[in-house]
Amino acid sequence: MPLLSKYLLPAVPHTPTFTSIPPTYTPMSDIPDDPVEILVRLAKDNEIDPWNINIIEVADKFLEQLESHRSDIRYFGRTLHYAAILLRMKADAIIDEKEGEAEEKEELDHFDIEEYPIPEPQIRRWSKRPVTLDELISELKKAEKVEIRRVARSKEKREKRVMSVGDILSVAHEEKIEENISKLNMILNEKFKQKDVITLEELLDHNTDKIITYISLLFMATRKEIWLEQPELFGELYITRGEPDA
Repeated sequence: MPLLSKYLLPAVPHTPTFTSIPPTYTPMSDIPDDPVEILVRLAKDNEIDPWNINIIEVADKFLEQLESHRSDIRYFGRTLHYAAILLRMKADAIIDEKEGEAEEKEELDHFDIEEYPIPEPQIRRWSKRPVTLDELISELKKAEKVEIRRVARSKEKREKRVMSVGDILSVAHEEKIEENISKLNMILNEKFKQKDVITLEELLDHNTDKIITYISLLFMATRKEIWLEQPELFGELYITRGEPDA
């Protein structure tokens, strides 16, 4: 069932205006904070054409609604998120228009009438941009789901990375850190016989605890037994020999 079916009366796709409004119609000032309903109300008020969506126009009208209700706290959250997505769509539309104009101008600059005696049919640029309000709302909801998943993944990664000094010392105590350091030191000495720089990844296998290995390396680095270098944040960790024993 189309997304607009619960909001709008049936209409023929080639008839973009709404001549009849349901009895439950409420003025724009009473719109709830749901961004989808804001778009539907814009269509009902003939502010936008639901059958021939102009992304630039829709984005501007949507932002006008937010501007006129900026003091209303209901307009935060999802509504602002939809506004951001519409602004990105608007920017893409403007860029596409400018690129299209530039391509057309370039073609005209190099056009020689003698080389094209027979007119050729115009090739329509295919665009995946939403055409109807139904399609626009569908795209907005997809973008919202993608953003929610992205934020959740980012939060999960941050939580995994955060480890306090107390956590490190606690793990070190529980896992007999000195025994791990001794074992790791033997592995490093063998690898240093082959090359001067070793990566953390080279020390890990399916039986290795990455956290314990990392903590052991930190302890060894504080004792200057090794040097650790990480050029990029959260990037590869490089290990080199430390200062020789005095």
